Amino acid sequence: MSSRIKEMIDSLITGNAENNPALANIIKAKLILNGINPKKFTAEVIDDPLTIAKLEKLAKELRPV
Repeated sequence: MSSRIKEMIDSLITGNAENNPALANIIKAKLILNGINPKKFTAEVIDDPLTIAKLEKLAKELRPV
């Protein structure tokens, strides 16, 4: 079973980093500053609605204008 949180984190990092490792690290740091540690979430983690809301908000912030 795949966790929606893990999928969202992976898509945020890969979608916004555009194969740039430095940018991927910046996105990971921004996640950590928002209380979401990407290393903590695996495919086995139960989805938390609060974390999903944080990720959706962060995705809107990172979306290019």
